[in-house]
Amino acid sequence: MELEPKVAKLIVKSLKDIINHEINLFDTSGTIIASTDTVRIGTSHEGARLAAKNQQTLTIEHDNQFKGAKKGINIPVLFNQSVVAIIGITGERTKVEPLGNIIKKMTEILIRENWIQLTNFHQRQNYHNLATMLIAPQRDDSLAAYLASLLDIDLERPRILVIGKFLFTREKNNLNYEKLLHTIQSHLHIFPGSFFSLINQEICLFFEKQEEASLIPLLMQMQKDISKRFDRQMSFGIGGLAETIDEY
Repeated sequence: MELEPKVAKLIVKSLKDIINHEINLFDTSGTIIASTDTVRIGTSHEGARLAAKNQQTLTIEHDNQFKGAKKGINIPVLFNQSVVAIIGITGERTKVEPLGNIIKKMTEILIRENWIQLTNFHQRQNYHNLATMLIAPQRDDSLAAYLASLLDIDLERPRILVIGKFLFTREKNNLNYEKLLHTIQSHLHIFPGSFFSLINQEICLFFEKQEEASLIPLLMQMQKDISKRFDRQMSFGIGGLAETIDEY
């Protein structure tokens, strides 16, 4: 796993708001990818590289003890038991060492939160791509099978398709699609075999056959929540049972 510069910059900013020291975030090669001292971004740091290689905190006693280094500490940051970055705190050893463990833990938490957000985004995109592909006039069966395997979805199961459309009013208020996605997902979490796509003003939902009895109350509650949160009315059309992927 490699940190994107944008994420690294946000992590450094979050940590800087907590401690009054210069902070650097290095990749595992020892290159500074984010820093409160922007002049140092892109420069190499031999101490950070050694900390990554040995997976141990390295104390820098004085400036230039290692090439490109300033006094302080360099701490390996772990994700899934592997070093993914080095966090460096510049300053006198007696002042920065007590901060080392808490800064390390905070950095690891921020990296994990970012990974979770990124994973959820990719998963949502995969659901969207699969749903869109399944109802397309032409589809790539091998790609559909690949996406289904990633999402642990059995395409051989009979499914019911539901289409939801917004009823337009005179005032077309802008939709917060992120909020709409969460609203839909909050209703579907009890149906592990269900998935959906959201394109513009239309929702396409896939439900497994055994979930049919719950569809009407589910969709009615979804209508109420959408109306309450977005001040928009949505109608749903429930299709017949599609026994195979070719009937979707």
